[in-house]
Amino acid sequence: MRILIRIGLLLCGLLLVAYGSLVLALWMHQDSFVFNRSTIVPETLVGRMRQGGLELVRAPGPQGEMVFWASPTDRAAKGIVLYTPGNGGSAADWGDRPSAAVRAGFAVVAVGYPGYDGNPGAPSEIGMIVAAKAQLAWAQERWPDQPIVLWGESMGGAVAIAVASDTKVAGVITDGTFTSIRELGQRMFPYVPVGWLVQNQFDSLARMPRIRAPVLIVHGANDRLVPADMAPRLVAAATCAVMPLLLPRVGHTAWAWSLRNDEKGNPTQGVVMKFLADAASGSLGGCALSP
Repeated sequence: MRILIRIGLLLCGLLLVAYGSLVLALWMHQDSFVFNRSTIVPETLVGRMRQGGLELVRAPGPQGEMVFWASPTDRAAKGIVLYTPGNGGSAADWGDRPSAAVRAGFAVVAVGYPGYDGNPGAPSEIGMIVAAKAQLAWAQERWPDQPIVLWGESMGGAVAIAVASDTKVAGVITDGTFTSIRELGQRMFPYVPVGWLVQNQFDSLARMPRIRAPVLIVHGANDRLVPADMAPRLVAAATCAVMPLLLPRVGHTAWAWSLRNDEKGNPTQGVVMKFLADAASGSLGGCALSP
């Protein structure tokens, strides 16, 4: 009996050590899970991006030099679109989205994040938000007094929500965005105390009520990365005009899904472009910023 007890205690100890090692590894390497950053040299994409109406910009910023993409500043515009990409891939993967806004007559800035594609520093929630605001300020200096629409995919949607929560904007679009990294991580690792470990929260659910502008929330019903049931909760948290677009048979980020799968019945592109135009024109209404 004593031998069995000792074996049981030994096994319990080994399990605790293994569990503790797992938790420690997740805490130490969480940035590699959260930020799947691209390190492509942006100059290699200049020709491709120029075809879509975007130029490479290098400008001083609060965290050092900012490297991002923007439409030419000598063109008139009917509004500013600040596109905030997701946590993975480079402009080669998502460049068609801001290019579509350029073709629609908008001034466009596609945000470059710290630690991504030639930008100095390391990615973080605060760093991404600061970079987005700085690049928006750069755009406002070049296209003053223009309505601003934010458009973000996946984690970029969380960045857009954060910026819009304390900035006067005409509209916000999210595509495949989560309620928070804490909740998303808890679902991925249900037996790990993710709430205690996560350093970058990206709490979109808490920030959404502070947005005083129309919001379009797009989500694929078959999204296997960000559960689709998060979208209705973001919709419910919005305090101004909100348009939900939940798409059946669509996976993570509906715009990209429509391109990869050539779905003729996928309305994402048309809905997004119409929202951009309507939000910039003010025809969607909205709420005044709180004092």
